[in-house]
Amino acid sequence: MAPQSNSGGQAYLPLKGLRVIDLTLLIPGDLATRKLADLGAEVVKIEPPGPGDYLRHIPPATDGMGVHFWNLNRGKRSVALDLRAPADRAVFDSLADVADVIVEVSTPGKYDRLGIDFKAMRAKRPELVVCSISGFGQTGPWALLPSHGMNMDALGGNVITIPHKGAVAMDYRLSTSLASEMGAMNAAFSILAAVHGARTGKGGAWIDVSCWDAGFEIHRSGLVKSISGLDKTMPDLRDSVLYAPYECADGRLFIFCAIERKFWESFCRLVGREDLMARWQGPEGGVDYRMGDTELRAEMERIMAAETSEAWFEKFLEHRIPGCPLYEEQDLPQLNHTASRGLIRHQEGAPLPIIGDPVRYHSHDWRPGLDQSRAPALDADREDVIAEWLGQGDSDKAAIRALQLGYAHSFDSRNADAFAALYTPDAEITQHTGHVFAGHDKLRKAVERMPPANGGYHRIGATEIEISGETAQARCAYLARTADGRLAEGHYQDTYRKTDQGWKIATRAVFIDRWLETGETGQA
Repeated sequence: MAPQSNSGGQAYLPLKGLRVIDLTLLIPGDLATRKLADLGAEVVKIEPPGPGDYLRHIPPATDGMGVHFWNLNRGKRSVALDLRAPADRAVFDSLADVADVIVEVSTPGKYDRLGIDFKAMRAKRPELVVCSISGFGQTGPWALLPSHGMNMDALGGNVITIPHKGAVAMDYRLSTSLASEMGAMNAAFSILAAVHGARTGKGGAWIDVSCWDAGFEIHRSGLVKSISGLDKTMPDLRDSVLYAPYECADGRLFIFCAIERKFWESFCRLVGREDLMARWQGPEGGVDYRMGDTELRAEMERIMAAETSEAWFEKFLEHRIPGCPLYEEQDLPQLNHTASRGLIRHQEGAPLPIIGDPVRYHSHDWRPGLDQSRAPALDADREDVIAEWLGQGDSDKAAIRALQLGYAHSFDSRNADAFAALYTPDAEITQHTGHVFAGHDKLRKAVERMPPANGGYHRIGATEIEISGETAQARCAYLARTADGRLAEGHYQDTYRKTDQGWKIATRAVFIDRWLETGETGQA
């Protein structure tokens, strides 16, 4: 039976089980992967330690989280990894080995410089889908141009400027970038097409999504007319009379759209002006804009100014004539139609509302996104993701939690000074590699004596430490007891950063290598 949705109906999650690594920043990638998460995909957002995706910090913000990040990262999980650090890179490589999809946003070449070779990954696993989203594509003279929404829109003919305080400003009434939005839509669509290809024996793909290309393509009709020369024979639509805005009695504009004969005649009957029906002169089955008909325009201005925009809208709804008031963004939440469509949900205790996906599954009475978990805190899900994606179950997670809580440390004395120096400002360490003990019966007995309610661990032998500039990597084997009393042998890798206050731990990756049978002496 399908799971019940908190927003009514039955949740429809066809992408459940699809594993997606989200390496993206900003709107196009965050939105594309959110589309997948809303339909059930397991999306793990890999973020740089410290700031994370800087969409988290772009105002306005509530409860320390930017509104953009809140909107675009629901239903995802966060793991913070420094892909330049060996330990974190090892975690990423392990996760990538079991991912179905990797999505990244960058200028071309960034991941090559990090040593992450998507071509090699796909050669190893042809079913892998990689989607590279960029401002201007992987090729072409603009490929390396850093991009934000407005320069992608400007270069794609999608920016409108207006006078503002004696200067020229961009019109921000559409509070997003068309190229960013269209790039995200095309990325999500192409990812699903490639996943289908992988699952039907055709292999995955490496997808090149250019947001500029997406903004270019929405001009398809105008471009075809321009390239073919047809634009020279076309009238200027700004001269249209029947596809035009008119001011109403309340000062609001009303967009008139009755360009088909049946709609124009319905309007003429509605206003008692059957004498105007003959002004429509389009081809049978076609449309007529009444281009440049100044006499009819003046008549329409008088007619439309007689009533308020809402009064006209009620009449157009009743008589089924295309036309409507010109609403602004701030009008939309208060509309009855918005409530009827179920596009907004207020979660109890949440600082912000959820705006649902524009798609509704009619058969399930369900809209994606409304019952998703909130956008994650940075690195909130490292433990669960490593445990679940790398084949470790609930008991494994208990062992990992025990490690992260840090019970019952045990050092090899040959390495204790070097390890402790990581916490000392300006410590002089070049490299120290200890030797792991061949056996650890005494440590095992010590672990077995730990309180079973808490679990616990001992390091096994020496911690291997390698210093490279301002970064230190520490790796050590461990023996852990889980809350249910089982013993596990594994290792963890810590990354430290050198600060003015000394060495500070930045990330920890914990791995369970094997479970020990009762009575077995573990060998590191």
